[in-house]
Amino acid sequence: MGQPTFDIDHRKSVERTTSVQSLPGRSVSSQRRIYTPLWQHFIGALILCAAIIAAAAAYISLYGDEEDAIAQQSVALKLPPQPAPFDSLNGTGSALPDLFSEVTANTNPTEIMAQQQRDALGNPIGGLAGAGLPEVMAGQNLVETRAPSDINAITINGQSINAGLIKAPAAGLARTTPYGSIPARANDGRTAFKVYARPYTAAANLKPVSLIIGGLGINRALTTQAINDLPPEVTLSFAAHAPNLQSQINAARARGHEVLLELPMESEAFDPAEPGAEWALRVGSETMAQNKRNLDRLLSRASGYFAVTNYNGGLFLQRSDSVVPMMAALSDAGLGFVFDGSVPAPSLTTLANASRLPFLKAFSLIDSNPDSASIKAELDRMASLASSGAAPVGVGFTYPQTIEAVSEWVKSLQGQGLTLAPVSSRIPSQ
Repeated sequence: MGQPTFDIDHRKSVERTTSVQSLPGRSVSSQRRIYTPLWQHFIGALILCAAIIAAAAAYISLYGDEEDAIAQQSVALKLPPQPAPFDSLNGTGSALPDLFSEVTANTNPTEIMAQQQRDALGNPIGGLAGAGLPEVMAGQNLVETRAPSDINAITINGQSINAGLIKAPAAGLARTTPYGSIPARANDGRTAFKVYARPYTAAANLKPVSLIIGGLGINRALTTQAINDLPPEVTLSFAAHAPNLQSQINAARARGHEVLLELPMESEAFDPAEPGAEWALRVGSETMAQNKRNLDRLLSRASGYFAVTNYNGGLFLQRSDSVVPMMAALSDAGLGFVFDGSVPAPSLTTLANASRLPFLKAFSLIDSNPDSASIKAELDRMASLASSGAAPVGVGFTYPQTIEAVSEWVKSLQGQGLTLAPVSSRIPSQ
């Protein structure tokens, strides 16, 4: 085999040729080339892609329509159903669900409430007959029922302060009007007068004396002070036109106070511009239909009161043609009527008996002069009458001096052989 030969003078030539003597009968001429590196191909590909992208962008810029990206129409989206607004003040909504008894271990209260059918007032259907108590159901099995004295009991140092007041509204004690739900006699004979009153058992060797503090609901700070500072045996009276009336009544009853609703009535100095005057019960045959509507509207403002009382009424309460329809409506509603005694109205007891309406006339105003010394003197006069067995009922208002004087006065009652009794315990049932 011959040796390869190299041309020294052509070292820098691009191509080199080497002749190789192959096997006998065959010869191969091989030409060796120097190839371009791969990285140069890669850079070329990138340059090509960039050129294509630039060309596309230029085309869109010259011939594209920028308005194609602007929305020309709108599509209405249907919102999911919203819950109905709830306002316990005007009676248009359903009462919020609540558990009226404790939930046993390993049960889900949400599932229990979902399975429980409720009436239009939000109360469970199938409550205990005669007691106004709902049953908490898990499927078809009764989980627990509670006695009236145990419902929503609030205790301080182990002592109950709300005396087992039944949560309002109780099932079956209402009917629907254009203004909302108002009290009504239940089919089983229960009435708001009996169900919403504070239970009372006379204490041995102690004589009763009772107090009503009215005008609540207008001044929120004084209302809260009266609810919290006065003993729960003091009956509280709320103005029917007060804002947030139901929540304030609920707070009072949670502290153990039974509640009255104040109905505005026409007096000699009636002022049509006074708050709540448009709902007032007024005299005259031409107002009878309006009085019926106004009474329904006033009674629909809240639930949980056992009776009503008058706010003013010097003219209205002296007119039997005006009073009798009101008393008949209150009797049908299963309520009572407490007259504050502030105006002359000697025929009210007779008219109430004729209407079979639970009725009581209070003893006197204890703070007609809102002076601490004067209020204390009236309270002491009441205590003296109570000691003689008269069982007087005093009426005051939410003056700071009244709240303070009453809070101090009740501390001395037991030492005088007296006890504070809720006003409902002094009203004979019809």
